[in-house]
Amino acid sequence: MKKNHRRGFTAQKDSERYAFSPMGCTSRYSALAGRTVGAGWGGDNSAGHRGYAKAKRGGKKFVNSRIRFHEKAALRRLPTDAEE
Repeated sequence: MKKNHRRGFTAQKDSERYAFSPMGCTSRYSALAGRTVGAGWGGDNSAGHRGYAKAKRGGKKFVNSRIRFHEKAALRRLPTDAEE
């Protein structure tokens, strides 16, 4: 829902406008970490002039950063071959 800078202001808009707003999700599996990370977006994509494309990009960024984190942690847990 669109907001204004005035305190407590919320625009009174018709809910039918956002009834068929597209929803999406993305997920990615990491074989190294053995995890699947997912994110979803949708609903009112006009809040704060944030469109569907930016919401989608944010979901993908979240998934990619979490996969990087889990893969890095899995690499640290692997035994090193140099010690053996």
